[in-house]
Amino acid sequence: MPDAPGLDIPGLDFTLIARGYGVSSEQVNSAEELRAVLAERPDGPRLVQVDTALTTPN
Repeated sequence: MPDAPGLDIPGLDFTLIARGYGVSSEQVNSAEELRAVLAERPDGPRLVQVDTALTTPN
């Protein structure tokens, strides 16, 4: 939803925020990295940050 207020807050690092709460976290930058991370069996909750490109529905 373009131009929705409150969705674009610069400087937030969600992986660091998660770690601050004791949740393991990492950022992936490719499909291969995502597949590898999702193949792992975590011991508890985790955050996997996957940045995506903004697109407009057809």
